Amino acid sequence: MEDYLVSVQADFRIVDRDVVIYHEPYFTVAELAWSLTRWLRAVVRDDFRLDSMSSSLIGLITIMREGDGWVVFSEQSPHMRGGPVPDDAIEACARDFISCVWRDLTAYGVDADRVIG
Repeated sequence: MEDYLVSVQADFRIVDRDVVIYHEPYFTVAELAWSLTRWLRAVVRDDFRLDSMSSSLIGLITIMREGDGWVVFSEQSPHMRGGPVPDDAIEACARDFISCVWRDLTAYGVDADRVIG
């Protein structure tokens, strides 16, 4: 499974109101989907910091509580932030992303439930 998490890559962007917060042409989208799935399942939702197997930087993608909402940014460029957005909006975006990755893995004949969880 770890092979899929780091080898399934795609052109990935986080955009907020036409501002590109983060862009990586070869981003490990399966790993992010796997991590977000676990974050969404948590009983207590702490800040999310992607701890990627393909990067030494913890927080490559960060979703952090700020006031009544969430801000999204990368530790690579922490000055570029999206949000804050409410809980339901951040959850919907995360679930949409996970669904897209799940759909694409399935289209390629990969057991998405096994990879993403």
